[in-house]
Amino acid sequence: MSLKLRLNIMITCLLLIVLIIGAWFMLLNARENVRAEIESTASLTLHLLDREILSFSETPIGGPEVMPFQLANLSHIRHLRIEFFDTAGKLRDTNQLPKTTDNQSISPKWFVRLMTVMSPMEFTSRVVIFGGKPVGQLVITPDPSYEIEEIWDDTKDLLALVFIFFIAVNMLVYGAIDRALKPVNSILAALTDLEHGKLDTRLPAFELPELASIGTKFNGMAETLELSIKRNLGLSRQIISLEEVERKSLARDLHDEIGQSITAIHIDAQAILNISEFNQMSIDNLRISAQAIINVTKKMMGITHQILERLRPDTIDKLGLKTALEDLVSSWQPKLGKAICSLNISGELEGVAETVAITAYRVIQESMTNIARYAQAERVSIGILQEDEVLVLMVEDDGLGFNTEDMTNGFGLTGMRERVEGLGGEFELDSAINKGTRLVVRLPLLG
Repeated sequence: MSLKLRLNIMITCLLLIVLIIGAWFMLLNARENVRAEIESTASLTLHLLDREILSFSETPIGGPEVMPFQLANLSHIRHLRIEFFDTAGKLRDTNQLPKTTDNQSISPKWFVRLMTVMSPMEFTSRVVIFGGKPVGQLVITPDPSYEIEEIWDDTKDLLALVFIFFIAVNMLVYGAIDRALKPVNSILAALTDLEHGKLDTRLPAFELPELASIGTKFNGMAETLELSIKRNLGLSRQIISLEEVERKSLARDLHDEIGQSITAIHIDAQAILNISEFNQMSIDNLRISAQAIINVTKKMMGITHQILERLRPDTIDKLGLKTALEDLVSSWQPKLGKAICSLNISGELEGVAETVAITAYRVIQESMTNIARYAQAERVSIGILQEDEVLVLMVEDDGLGFNTEDMTNGFGLTGMRERVEGLGGEFELDSAINKGTRLVVRLPLLG
């Protein structure tokens, strides 16, 4: 069942309850009015009839067929049924007119029952005495039918008006609810489009404050999601490109450096072998060949160490994060040119998760790379401290700086941001042209 139909049913039920309660109180009031009208008429009629009975009882003549009253003359008294019975119980006179189509009841039986069931009315009787002997009995019975007819005549018009009002109110409520909930269809359509990958979907401005707030939040969410996915797609393309660049670099290092070194080792070893085969062994020649092999192997070890450092810094595992960072900054100092680099590490940086430690190392490494390539700085300040459950990294230089709004997101900055935010950290970058650059990164110790 839809929300619109539920609301309409609830309002309809509430209206019905109000109308039923109002009708009930109206019936109670009408019954009291009928009772008051009949009691007033009965009191006056009984007073007049008592006087007639008293006057008739003092008359000395009469017989058993005497008719003491002309009740037909009282037919205008509609609220009472007045009947005279003789001593045998036979009806001799009444004020009721014969039933015709003109005076038959038109009130529905259920309405008559509602008007009388809770207020039964008792009859009143008087014994008629003539010549000292009873000649009959006068019975006065309340008859609310005429009053009920009048009430029904007024009530049916009121019921018709109430019915029209009820239908009109329901139509107005249904229309108001339909208009109020119409934006829900727009919201559902927008969510469906978003589900199907249409990230540029936006909601219009709604009139209702509640729906307007939903629309604003939805548009903000969709915009953030669109930017995030675009950034992730760009990052994925850059990662693929970087992987290819890294593969080429590794292949070039293996071919140009390690391959040549292995060839040199092979040549020196072959020279030693040839000297020994022809018995022309010379200590000096052997020493020269051996030293060449040592030099080449040292060079190979350095190249291997550089490749491994690019793949994964093993100093973190061996010496810890603090020593690894000190060694990293120290190795970059000669590459900064005239810039003076200061490093301040507060604490021993213990209890840091492995992924957090590697991320912190990569952030400092990428920062030093960018400073060496682009900043042309004279002073570089690096601060690292551990507070509560957060590792804070701060890198600041007085170099050329750049416009953070107009910059093209290279893999370096984007990669740093993705690494930090992927661990639930915070990445803040502040820079301006000729104002230097300040980077603050906060990482949870446990990642």
